[in-house]
Amino acid sequence: MVATVDIVVPVYNEEQALPRSILILTDFLKDNLPNPWRVVIADNASTDDTRSVSEMLCERYAGVGYLHLPQKGRGRALRTAWMDSTADIVSYMDVDLSTDLVHFPQLVQALESGDHIAIGSRLSKDSRVTRSLKREVISRGYNLMIRSMFFPGNYAAGSTGHRPSLQERQLVLRHRAIANCRQARIPYQVGAGEMGRRPH
Repeated sequence: MVATVDIVVPVYNEEQALPRSILILTDFLKDNLPNPWRVVIADNASTDDTRSVSEMLCERYAGVGYLHLPQKGRGRALRTAWMDSTADIVSYMDVDLSTDLVHFPQLVQALESGDHIAIGSRLSKDSRVTRSLKREVISRGYNLMIRSMFFPGNYAAGSTGHRPSLQERQLVLRHRAIANCRQARIPYQVGAGEMGRRPH
């Protein structure tokens, strides 16, 4: 059976960036990911029109949902979205789509083939990135933190994804009742490939 995939896009005051990013992301997924997928915009207490823009995007694109959290925090947004997910694979990417989407199917394949976590990194020897010293230090610190928290190996290219264990699934069920959020229930979309094209 093909694994279902949730792609969480955490946002804070991203009314300008969202329309273009969601269009690019959904077009890419329907053409390149054979797995059933959902995109969840996880809004962590935006003060601009992110909410209304997100709700409009949910109506415009099949497979896009919206989650509103009343408190700020990217980690909180990811945790809430992932804990509420019923997908086999949970992942996230930045709203600016800074990791080349071409690598996302590789991330999913790595997880389907048994890796527990897959992280796309600009620190890869094949990456070509130019950025400030401050950004480089933050990125390397984040990378070190992820490597120390999870497994010492089994990393693959792509954005960031995780295949939840049975214990994590049970934790999800316990926390669903207390999650202080609103999320539209959205069906998975099927991309190109063996399962056929996404229904319109």
